[in-house]
Amino acid sequence: MGKSSPTCGNKVMSRIGRLPIDIPSGVNVTIDGSAVTVKGPKGELALTVASPIEVKLDGSQLLVSRPDDERVSRSLHGLTRTLIANQIIGRQLWRPMTPADSDGVGSTPITLQILIREAHRG
Repeated sequence: MGKSSPTCGNKVMSRIGRLPIDIPSGVNVTIDGSAVTVKGPKGELALTVASPIEVKLDGSQLLVSRPDDERVSRSLHGLTRTLIANQIIGRQLWRPMTPADSDGVGSTPITLQILIREAHRG
């Protein structure tokens, strides 16, 4: 059984949590304790961040950090960063479906649009 460390073999572990999140113009992010609220032209979303993870606003970027290298902290670090980044993208680009978007029953693009819409609902 192999080890799951970043230096084991040729495997390179993801460091997605360490990447800053750029906040585009037109999107406003508010941090109040463990609550992160994203407001944009397409609405508002809120996320409660898990206790060991910290989110800081640095100019037009968000930084997500973890206090230690415990397994739970590592997993929540990348997850939290991804959830917040998806909220920012969703509040900037998301739009409700209209009847004009329909291509007929069972078309793949419509099914995909419905899944995306449901994933970004607040």
